[in-house]
Amino acid sequence: MTWKRFVAIGDSFTEGLDDLGTNGLYVGWADRVSETLATQDEEFTYANLAIRGRRLDDILGPQLDRALEMEPDLVSIVGGGNDMLRPRWDLPTLAMKIEDSVARTRASGADVILIGFPPMSGHSNLLGLTDNRNFALRQIAGRLTEEYGCYYVDLWGEAIFRDKRVWAPDRLHMSSEGHRRVAGAVLQTLGMGDSKWRLPLPPQDGFGLVERLERDVSWLVRHASPWVNRRLKGKSSGDELLPKRETLHRVRVHKPIGN
Repeated sequence: MTWKRFVAIGDSFTEGLDDLGTNGLYVGWADRVSETLATQDEEFTYANLAIRGRRLDDILGPQLDRALEMEPDLVSIVGGGNDMLRPRWDLPTLAMKIEDSVARTRASGADVILIGFPPMSGHSNLLGLTDNRNFALRQIAGRLTEEYGCYYVDLWGEAIFRDKRVWAPDRLHMSSEGHRRVAGAVLQTLGMGDSKWRLPLPPQDGFGLVERLERDVSWLVRHASPWVNRRLKGKSSGDELLPKRETLHRVRVHKPIGN
């Protein structure tokens, strides 16, 4: 199957943090998928409305409204990470909003990509506190896939995402390698790739106790503390940002630094 208009909506995961390209912009799994889709149809166009820090109210509201105005035939609806990190968590309301958005998108005639996030406990005990919420969103996505015929990419039990090298230093976003693996999983689900994305990375030496402690302290100072400070001030890293691809355009290949 081929698609002509792909629109990605979401937060930092879909924007592409921390997969930095040589042009100074983030690439990410959605851009990588679009490059393959573009090879299937010369009329293919792609937009990415995702912005870091966005919660589901924005992703399933203004972002989805804008996406459907473009009359896409493929939409990726991925989010919830920023909702999981907040103290208040209203799962029944979120479930209703997610289902309404999927139903609305499918009714428009577009196919839908959903992604289930891997657990965070494997590389951060603190972030691992969100695993129960993450698992609940995964169950919702699985049910909606059956009911609405979505393309569901479930990363929960995949061993490659337990490797710290697929994660960025902040332990929240993915590295270039991580985004490559996600793109591979999405393309396989779409019937346009194989399972090579599951292959393990070469072995590496482990870290000693002292080095692990140093890395943990560095993470708290450089990443966790600034994040907490923004939350206390009611701010987000994406407050002043616009989407990197606001309208449908032909795809130009950006070579990521990590390649």
